[in-house]
Amino acid sequence: MYNTEDLLRLAICSDLRKNILISLIEGKKSLADLRDEMNISSTTAIHALKELEKGNLTYQDKNRDYSLTIIGRIIAMKLLDFSETADTLKKTKNSGLSTI
Repeated sequence: MYNTEDLLRLAICSDLRKNILISLIEGKKSLADLRDEMNISSTTAIHALKELEKGNLTYQDKNRDYSLTIIGRIIAMKLLDFSETADTLKKTKNSGLSTI
């Protein structure tokens, strides 16, 4: 069982795992869907998905589609929110609007 720190590390220390989590917010996806969307090999996708499954962030259903677990969805939504906030801050800084 992973602790909170391990789950965060699992989600954010790999761009691929982070992108898979964010992609699955849209709903369940097949290995082929994820492979094509991420432009990666099946082997690479499977390795990342197995790591996410070990952390109980994703699961594979009987039709072999991948989905987020409840904790996976919470983490993915927070990652998406953080990513959007970071992009906004970056744009603000680049536009000369920062006041700090």
